[in-house]
Amino acid sequence: MNDLEKKKELAKRIAILCLEINSIGDERQIETDEGKPCVCFSLYGNVGTINIDVFEKGWEDYYPDTHIRLGKYSTSAEFSDWLAYLEELYKGQTVKDEIKKEVEERKDKELSGETDKAVGA
Repeated sequence: MNDLEKKKELAKRIAILCLEINSIGDERQIETDEGKPCVCFSLYGNVGTINIDVFEKGWEDYYPDTHIRLGKYSTSAEFSDWLAYLEELYKGQTVKDEIKKEVEERKDKELSGETDKAVGA
C-alpha cells in the first residue's frame, strides 16, 4: 500500500469514528449533554482536505478545543496520531455511558426492591 492509499484508508476510519462519536440527529451542547464530546467533520473534496473540530465537553460557541486539518501534505503518522486521539475520545465517552447505565440500572433495581417491600410482594 503506497502512502496516499494509507492516508485514504486512515481518513475513512477517522470519518467513521467521527460518526460513532456523534451522528445525524445528535445535538451535543455543554448545558444539555452532560459533557459528551461533539465532533464536527468536514470534507473538502475540491482540495482533498478534511477538517475536524473537537469540542471535548460538548459544543459551546464556535471555539473548538482541538482543530484538526489533514490533507495531502500531512504525513501518514499525523493521520494515525489523530485517529488515536479520536479513538481515546470515543473510548472515554463509551466508558462514561456504561458507568451511567450501570448506575441507572442499580437505582432501578433498588426502587423495584423498595416497591416490592412496600406492597408486600
